Amino acid sequence: MAVAATLRWHDEERSVPNGPPRHVLAAWLVADVWDAVAGATRPRYLAYLGNRPSITAELVEECAAIFPECGDRLGRHPPGCRTAAAG
Repeated sequence: MAVAATLRWHDEERSVPNGPPRHVLAAWLVADVWDAVAGATRPRYLAYLGNRPSITAELVEECAAIFPECGDRLGRHPPGCRTAAAG
């Protein structure tokens, strides 16, 4: 059975040397899987991509091969996220 994976962004708190902690968005590759005990789906975190992921053509291609249901969702990201074209 294929697993549908999506790119999800979660708020993280990061420590900085001289100042208060700051909040950043971090990317995760996540699949919703059925939990028979709970009788509902739950997130299964497959990969941590970090707060400044570089979404390369290779990453998109690999995810499409492993998780075909993911489609082009890796191309959707908040402003400031680097892509291969943006560097």
